[in-house]
Amino acid sequence: MNKRIPSYVLNDFLKFDRKIYRLFGLKLGRSIQFKTILYFLGFCAIEFVIYLVPVIGWPLRSLPFVFLLMIPGVIAYLLTDVGTENRSPLSFFRTYFSYQIRKLKKVTYYRGKELEKPKTYAFGRTLTYKEYEKEQSKEKSGKPIRLNGYLTYRK
Repeated sequence: MNKRIPSYVLNDFLKFDRKIYRLFGLKLGRSIQFKTILYFLGFCAIEFVIYLVPVIGWPLRSLPFVFLLMIPGVIAYLLTDVGTENRSPLSFFRTYFSYQIRKLKKVTYYRGKELEKPKTYAFGRTLTYKEYEKEQSKEKSGKPIRLNGYLTYRK
């Protein structure tokens, strides 16, 4: 019997973000997370591919070079600041968009089955204790019957 027992150490619970304080020998004003630079490079690659596509890349070709660098930079900066609940951004946004689609379809799920949401919400007549006392005092004549646990009188 070779049963393995998982051993949890402090490194399994703590996750440190790598930060960059200098870039090419230049001191930065504030630290940049390493994943921000990875996002920036990834979005630059995607933008370059879109730039080379003939019809779709026309709007990008009309922009100055500075804006071509600013677009992936802003996207990477915003993506780093999004709280993704310790998941990858792809899985986070996939669940976010699937939630928005379910909300538009007006469908809710219960144990994996689709249920239609009610279109109209209405409340029935509510019976308070004072109203019950008034009704009971009015209807004292007749045979007593038991209705929903209350003793009422028939006319």
